[in-house]
Amino acid sequence: MAKRSHTQRNSCRPYGQWPVPHTPAWFAQMLPFHPPAVFFAQTHIARTGRLDICSVCGDTPAPIYDAVNAPHQSLRLCADCLGIRAALYDERYRLRPERA
Repeated sequence: MAKRSHTQRNSCRPYGQWPVPHTPAWFAQMLPFHPPAVFFAQTHIARTGRLDICSVCGDTPAPIYDAVNAPHQSLRLCADCLGIRAALYDERYRLRPERA
């Protein structure tokens, strides 16, 4: 199977329809394309016992963001990791609205 670019991966679903981070569907979708992201998220979840933590560093609060131009479709990101990803990698994310 050919590896797809982040543009191809992100274009398959409208914003907000990607799996919620840290759910079984999210892990299944992320594993083939970014195993380190899965490893870090699982490590932080095991350490904290929480699912609402930053996918990168394990910090809270960490709302759900959908990718605009990044290789990940959705992540939970704290303010620091969101800023770092924008500054270092030029990744852009859109805050997913919370459902009532």
